[in-house]
Amino acid sequence: MPVDAEKLKSKAQKRSIGENDDKSSNAEPPRKRSKAMRLPTDDEDAKYVETKRALKKYSADKTSEMLRVIKFAFKAPPFKLELPVYLRYSSYQLSSYRDRCQLLKDNSELTRINVEPNIITLNAHLNLLERIRDDPELNTYYEYQETENKDLGRCMRFIAQRIVMARTNNNLMKHLLAEQGTSTEITPESLQEYFPAYEPPKNRIRIKSNLTFNENDVIPVYSDLEGETLESLEIPVTLTYDYTDVNMVDQFTEPNLTKAIIMSEENGENMIRCTCCSSKPIVPCYENEKCPCFIMNQRMQGFQIPREGCGKTEFTSFKPIYFFNPKDHYYDHAGFACSELCGCGGKCTNNSMLLPHKKLFPLEIYRNDPAVGFVVRSTVMIPAGTPLMEFTGEIVELKNMELDNRDYAYQITYSDDVKFRRLLQEVKFSKEYTKLLEKLSRKRFFIDPKIHGNVARTVGHACAPNMEVVRVFQKSLSPAHLHLVLVTLEDVFPSVPLTIDYGKTYTDVLKDRCRCRTFACRRGEHVKTYKNFETAQLAHCLKKIHDTRYDKWNKDIGKEDRDLAKKK
Repeated sequence: MPVDAEKLKSKAQKRSIGENDDKSSNAEPPRKRSKAMRLPTDDEDAKYVETKRALKKYSADKTSEMLRVIKFAFKAPPFKLELPVYLRYSSYQLSSYRDRCQLLKDNSELTRINVEPNIITLNAHLNLLERIRDDPELNTYYEYQETENKDLGRCMRFIAQRIVMARTNNNLMKHLLAEQGTSTEITPESLQEYFPAYEPPKNRIRIKSNLTFNENDVIPVYSDLEGETLESLEIPVTLTYDYTDVNMVDQFTEPNLTKAIIMSEENGENMIRCTCCSSKPIVPCYENEKCPCFIMNQRMQGFQIPREGCGKTEFTSFKPIYFFNPKDHYYDHAGFACSELCGCGGKCTNNSMLLPHKKLFPLEIYRNDPAVGFVVRSTVMIPAGTPLMEFTGEIVELKNMELDNRDYAYQITYSDDVKFRRLLQEVKFSKEYTKLLEKLSRKRFFIDPKIHGNVARTVGHACAPNMEVVRVFQKSLSPAHLHLVLVTLEDVFPSVPLTIDYGKTYTDVLKDRCRCRTFACRRGEHVKTYKNFETAQLAHCLKKIHDTRYDKWNKDIGKEDRDLAKKK
C-alpha cells in the first residue's frame, strides 16, 4: 500500500516542533532550541527514523531533509553571499536532487584557457603570497616554503612505509616489511611516466563556478572528459550534495551524541578551553605549559610511540605536521586545538584548525576519467605537513546509516581504541559525562558526507597517497567534537591530484580496476616492476618524482616570485 507522504510529513513536523513550542510563523527554528529540547524515547526515535526513510522513498523533493533537527558542535566559518549569487543559491537549495542536476547542466558553460600553464601557476602563486602578506596572523607567523631536504627524506620514507604496509593484512608483517629496505637507488625507466602533473585541456566545461556558493571559499567544478559537449554532459547526483563546513548531528537519530554536545555546553566542567591572552595577533598557547588546551594536546601526543632518532608529531598552528611512525597511525596521532570559546579565540599557536579554516590554498574539482569521477587539485604548491582541509558530513552510528551511504563514509571511533578511553578516565569531567563519553567511544561512529559534505568527499584514492587523515579535537572529547583533518604528506605541486589511501578493502573490491595512476598502484600497469620494492627503494622513487616536479614549479614561478618575496 502506498505511503501517504503528506500524512507522514505532518506527523514528522509535529515531532520536530514538540508539544510546547510556539507554532506560529514567528516561531524560532527547532535547531536553535537544542537546550530546551526533550530527547525522544527509543520508540519515538524509531518512529521518526521510519517516517524519514518513508519520505525519502516516496517523495521527489527534499521534504525529509527539511524535517531534520540538526545539532552542531562547532560554529561555521564566515559565509559571504552576494545578491545575484543568493538568488541562484536559494533556487538551488530548494530544488530536489534530480532538479539540481538539471540546473547544473542548464547553467554549465564552455570555457577556454587562453594563457600558458606556467602563467596560471605563477599568477596563482603570487595571489597566494599576497593573501599571506595581507593577513596579519599569517604574515608574521606562517612561513610558506617547500620542504627542506632534512625533513623531505623523512616524509618520503613515511609514504614508502605506508605503501609497503598496505600490501598485506597481516599486522606483524606490515611492521616488519616497513622497516626493511636497502640503500640501493634504482630508478626504473617507467618512473618517468609519473613525473608530469595533470594539465587540463584548453577547452573545458565549467559545471559550477563555485561549489560552496561562499565567496570566501571559491571552488569551481570542471569536466574535462574527451569529446564531451554541453549536450552530452551528464551530472551525477553525487555532485548535488549540500555543502557544509562543519559536522552535524541529527538529534533524533543520535540522541546520546546530541546529549554529549548539550552537556558540554551547559556544564563548563565538561568543556576544555583556556583563558590565555596577549596583545599580539597570535597568542602563544603552545608555549604556555599552563594552557588547558595545550596540556590536552600534549597528553594526546603521548599516544605516539616515537621512532629512534625522530621526534613526535606536533599539532600546532603554523609548524608543519610531520609524521614519523606509520604504526597504528589513526589511533596514535591526535591533537587538541584551542577554539573560539578560549580566551585566545583560537588565534594562537595551539590551533591546528587555523589554516584549514582560513581556506588559504585554492582548490578545484574536475574529472578527466569517467571511471574515476571527480577529483581535487590545487593551482599552487602545498607544502608537506599542511593541515589542508576537514572531512565534513553527518556524524552517524553505523546502525543508523543508510546502506548506500557507507562507501562515502569515514569511520571515526573504534571499540579497540584503548589509549583514548584511558585518557577519558583521566580527564576531570563530570561522572555522568565521562560515563556517556565512554559509552560513545565504544560505538562505531562515521562521518557520512553523501547528503551533507564538503570538498574533502571528492578527494580521490591513491596507492601512493599525498595526504593522511588525523583527528583533531576542540572544546571537548565526544565524537561530535572531533575534526577529521587531511594533512599533506609531501609537497603537493600544482595540478597534482590530492589523494588519500582508501584502504586495502577498497583496492580489493576494485581488483584490476584501480585508476590512481601512481607508480606504486597495487593494480597498476607497472605493478610487476614496483611490487617488490622495499621502503628505501620506494622512498627513492618518490624523491625522484618530487625533485622533477619541484624543478618545473620553481621554473614556473620564476624571478617575479623571488622579487616579491624580498619585498615581503
